[in-house]
Amino acid sequence: MWRRRTGLSPSARLCAAARSPSSSSSVPERMSPWSPSHALPIRLLLVALAAGILAPMLVIGAYGITTVAQSERARAETGVVKLADALASNVERQLVAYRDLALSLARARHLLDDDLVVFEDIARDMAKRAGVTLVLVDEQGRQLINSDAARGAALPPTLHAQKLHEIIAGGQPFVSNIRPSTGSNELTFAVLVPTTTHSGVRYVLSLAPKLSVLSEIVKQVGIPAGWLAALHDRDNRFLARSISEEKFVGERAPFWDTIHASSGTLQTTDREGRPSLLAFTTVPFGGWRAIVWAPQAVLYAGSRALIWWGLSALAVGLAASVALAFFLARQIEKPIADLNHAAAELGAGLPVTMPPTYLQEAKSIGAALGTAARNIAEREVALKAAAERANHLLHEIAHRLKNQLALIGAVVRQSGRTAENVATFSEHLEKRLQALGQSTTLLVASDWKHTRLRDLIDAQLESFSGLGTITLTGPDVPIGANVTQYLGIALHELATNAAKYGALSRPDGRLAITWTAEDGRLRLIWQEDGGPPVSPPTRTGFGHLVVGRLISSALQAETKSEFLETGLRWQIDMPLAA
Repeated sequence: MWRRRTGLSPSARLCAAARSPSSSSSVPERMSPWSPSHALPIRLLLVALAAGILAPMLVIGAYGITTVAQSERARAETGVVKLADALASNVERQLVAYRDLALSLARARHLLDDDLVVFEDIARDMAKRAGVTLVLVDEQGRQLINSDAARGAALPPTLHAQKLHEIIAGGQPFVSNIRPSTGSNELTFAVLVPTTTHSGVRYVLSLAPKLSVLSEIVKQVGIPAGWLAALHDRDNRFLARSISEEKFVGERAPFWDTIHASSGTLQTTDREGRPSLLAFTTVPFGGWRAIVWAPQAVLYAGSRALIWWGLSALAVGLAASVALAFFLARQIEKPIADLNHAAAELGAGLPVTMPPTYLQEAKSIGAALGTAARNIAEREVALKAAAERANHLLHEIAHRLKNQLALIGAVVRQSGRTAENVATFSEHLEKRLQALGQSTTLLVASDWKHTRLRDLIDAQLESFSGLGTITLTGPDVPIGANVTQYLGIALHELATNAAKYGALSRPDGRLAITWTAEDGRLRLIWQEDGGPPVSPPTRTGFGHLVVGRLISSALQAETKSEFLETGLRWQIDMPLAA
């Protein structure tokens, strides 16, 4: 429908006014300050506009950069505290796990019954699996069991008898400081749990992991590059350290003797002589101290870089804005010429090329011209492709129709050979052709490419859904046209036989169809249960021929029919690409 235009766009009106002879007569003779003789170049106007806009933005930007830098500094300091808390939490979690393991062993029935022989087997097995050393000590400090020593070997007395008495008297689990292990100079720590047997004998069960466990916890807490972390015991000795651990483990840190708070932050100088921010948190179970520190040069590098880069960006932005103003002034005139060229290309049937532009109106028009050119080209390509697809489809239909007619011919011939009379032949043939039609419907819906095995089974068993109980189990498997046709008629024959003589002939009968698809092969099992007793057929009918020789030949498949006491079991193994 044609519509009358009621107005012109501003640009069209300007062009019309420029072409109109009478337009000059309407201009007053007196020159105003804004008359054409006083016109300023667009470059100067754009520069002035950019400066006017950027001046307040530069002030706001400088203030914003300073504020963000301060926020980044506070965030970094908070990160040190959170990392110390996380390290303490991870250590606490590991110590509690060791404590719970020791408590479960201390409450073992064999230990409470003083059956140390059996308990030693349990303790050694548990120590081996947990990677720890388990030691059972009596009140006199004698080692009764040591998982690191050979069974029956003479065991030295414990080096910490006084602490044993305190643990027994206190009756609570205890985490030791770092110490040499009994019988060697290797540094370790232990989780000690007191226990009393039913006969009143009191023991202390010691669970001593390797110090490397703590090292792993320190490493896994996620320490940023340049930061450091350490773990102290109650005597302010190093248990673990993120770097130079072999140099510091076991050494005291006297600096901490004057720090009695359970957590906090400190501005200090680390052992490498660098001003640092340090955060510490006490591990609740054990009283150890988790420490994380970061050199100020590393910690505040982000905020300092933010200020430097921010101010640099403001300066660059100012210079870029001035340069951009000059650049845009040159670019405003160019898009009009590009649009004229693009329109000429469209009229000649060529691909439209519209150079990039900052002018939105020119960009929109150029995009529309480009879209129109592409649509025309795409329609031409689509028409050609549609013709090729139609030609291919005609050949494919002829090929599929030939295959289907061959299959129908086989169905007709075999039905005629096994039918007792014309009425039976007509009935059986009609149902078998309907089964072929259901398979064909699935293929047509998929352009004769492939169907889904479950869809094929559902289609062939739809008319038998009210008989017995049918269950389907298997993955979503695509199958080709050949498999769809031959397997569909086989499923129809099996279902028909089940409805007449098998599991589906009884209300409580059950039919289970399962399949798998592995290594390019499809394996399907038809299993009936709960029907009348079955036996091998006395003669070879059409159904027996279909589920055996016919489908085996057509699909290069291996089939097997078993007439079990529970019902018919039929299975097929064939290539998916058949």
